[in-house]
Amino acid sequence: MRHADAKNILIESFPQKNNWNIKVQDDGIGFDKYEGKKSMGGNGLINMHERALLAELNISIKSEKGKGTSITLNIPLNRLS
Repeated sequence: MRHADAKNILIESFPQKNNWNIKVQDDGIGFDKYEGKKSMGGNGLINMHERALLAELNISIKSEKGKGTSITLNIPLNRLS
């Protein structure tokens, strides 16, 4: 909320195929395409991406200026047992 200037945040947790997904979406200011570069999204997004990679999880970060940001983490169901 602090960096995005978001008014609303939606947090969802749901199964899809062989994954459990956690999705966080806001209606904030958004930013240019995130490509894992420090200048494109800041340290917070870089840290999320690196931690997901270390845990061997898939993370999707999508954003568009003026339209907010959506971050989805896919956790394989076989990793939850």
